[in-house]
Amino acid sequence: MENKNSIHVILSRSYLVFLLIFSPLIFVDIFWPVPIFDKNMQVLGAVLMVLSPLILMSAQKASKAFKKAKKMYPITTESFKKGLYKITRTPTHIGLLFLAMGFAISANLPFLLIGAMTSFIITRHTFITKEERVLAEKYGAPYIEYKKTTGRYL
Repeated sequence: MENKNSIHVILSRSYLVFLLIFSPLIFVDIFWPVPIFDKNMQVLGAVLMVLSPLILMSAQKASKAFKKAKKMYPITTESFKKGLYKITRTPTHIGLLFLAMGFAISANLPFLLIGAMTSFIITRHTFITKEERVLAEKYGAPYIEYKKTTGRYL
């Protein structure tokens, strides 16, 4: 059984919370439609939906590069600054937020948009904080320095 403080367990729980908040609001929007987004906003939603998989793929590629590099080299602050991790410590969460927001805006589902932002805030304050504590314990000074030089969000 995997450790409850494993990064993968923490992240999977944060994604589950995101899904549990997000999913029921689809039904709220279906049964109580409140279309508020015009066509220009819906185009923005489509752009976010196209951008989000690129963000997610970039984050996964950088994670794989980090895993490979840490087997061959000592961990330094620069080890964490791969891909989008140079500018944010949470590109996967940002990608998921953009995907959810893009869908909500392009489909004209305002309650879903509220749910996406709410779940993002909840996961930020609970799971991401816990993930960062675990990473600081695991990698020590290099990760702590990385945190000081890289923002959590854009």
